[in-house]
Amino acid sequence: MKNSVIQFLDSAAEKWNNNIAFKSGNEKISFSDYQEKALRIGSFLCQHKNYSFRSPIAVYLPKSINSLLAFMGILYSGNFYCPIPYRSPIDRAVRIIEISKAAFIITDYSNIETVKNFGVDDNKILVIEKMIQHDIDNKKISSIVSQVIDTDPAYVLFTSGSTGLPKGVVVPHRAVIDYLEWVTEEFDIDSSFVFANQAPFHFDASMPDIFMPIFSGCCVYLISEHLFMLPGRLVEELNKHEVNSLIWVPSALMVLSNNNTFQKKRINNLRVCMFCGEVMPNKQLNIWRKYYPNTVYVNLYGPTEAAYACTYYVIDRLFEDSDPLPLGKPCRNTDIILLSDNERRIIELNTVGEICIRGSSLALGYYSQLKNSAFTNDPTHSNYPEIIYRTGDLGYYNENNELMFSGRKDHQIKHMGYRIELGEIETAISSLNSIRRVACLYDSISSEIVAFIECDNDVDRDYIVKGVSNLIPSYMMPNRIKIFDRMPMNMNGKIDRTHLQSIIQSVEGEYYE
Repeated sequence: MKNSVIQFLDSAAEKWNNNIAFKSGNEKISFSDYQEKALRIGSFLCQHKNYSFRSPIAVYLPKSINSLLAFMGILYSGNFYCPIPYRSPIDRAVRIIEISKAAFIITDYSNIETVKNFGVDDNKILVIEKMIQHDIDNKKISSIVSQVIDTDPAYVLFTSGSTGLPKGVVVPHRAVIDYLEWVTEEFDIDSSFVFANQAPFHFDASMPDIFMPIFSGCCVYLISEHLFMLPGRLVEELNKHEVNSLIWVPSALMVLSNNNTFQKKRINNLRVCMFCGEVMPNKQLNIWRKYYPNTVYVNLYGPTEAAYACTYYVIDRLFEDSDPLPLGKPCRNTDIILLSDNERRIIELNTVGEICIRGSSLALGYYSQLKNSAFTNDPTHSNYPEIIYRTGDLGYYNENNELMFSGRKDHQIKHMGYRIELGEIETAISSLNSIRRVACLYDSISSEIVAFIECDNDVDRDYIVKGVSNLIPSYMMPNRIKIFDRMPMNMNGKIDRTHLQSIIQSVEGEYYE
């Protein structure tokens, strides 16, 4: 039984040796080289005069093979890594460092001056080019790795907190192992798979890309962010590197389906397409299914607090553009609990409750927060302690006993006397032609529903109102509609709802009467 992620890298280096684990631009690294350089980094850390066990070590590097080496080297040292978003605002980087109390910050020569601006002591700044040259101390590494257990942290990812301060989600080795062993077995992922990494490494959507190779022998190609501005070039790059599988956020998939890219260029031999992180509109999915009918499509659902994904649905039937997509069923060794307002477990069909998660995939909690209302004891019994994570998402079971997403608790509003899920409005508008992205928010001051829409030039208020009139009742129609050429997006590739909320008072838009 393997109880740490690093043991999978050891096995991978032995089993797949000279196979390529990662590619980035013109760079590539084999499994054996990956292990060797990570061991050098781990040895450097272990022999540092300020070494400590089970401590957070920050990484400030661009998405690269060096980033991955830093992560694995940190794990070899018995510590856990904490990525600082590359080119993030200095204030945010400083807050992450302060909250995590990072023992060191690993960067490269070209970014030393930037890291110094974070207010870090020079003796805490480590340069990866130097670390990779360090001699390997196998005896020391073996001694340290033997002390790691599966509940020790593997990484901390910082997300936006409701207080405005970043929250560090602490993910243990067992959560990574639990998910990766399941997904590789469930979808028969092996060394013939070539994935294309889309998500930045500080975002939980990158977790499968980071760890999938050492669990399956597959190869992952790191895509440059600028290519998502050039859909045609993006497809060419995927084909050049023989990519045959994707695990992307829906917004990234929509870059290709929204721009009629597939009418001119196709991805060769696309075997599997998985998506997670936000709602995938069926209108967009149907475009992919039209051009790639033999591809296996998988809708994954899960928060950062559940090691990337806790439910899955393999698309097995046709859906209308206006249909919502099921979240499906729990991943192996995971249980989904729907809680009612009075803390009862919902088993009835078509009854909405809060989606809660229990199982080995759960994070340990938030860094430097020993108590948090999101991680709480299971209220459905009082027989023994059992932690669940309350997602804040709402869901229900349909007639096929599939879990369905109903919206966010904080997106559920009371408007004109009706309880409304803003996600239902978004699904309806998303199904219309020429609509690329939609976000609906509520202006509590004026008691109005505001729809933010990214669309083609020929779309106006009348088109939207007429198009959704048979899909939603009149009381759910947006009161104001604001049209963008390009929707504001955050650094994780999702719609920036925080920014939209901040400008909502200044949105005049077009009114629905």
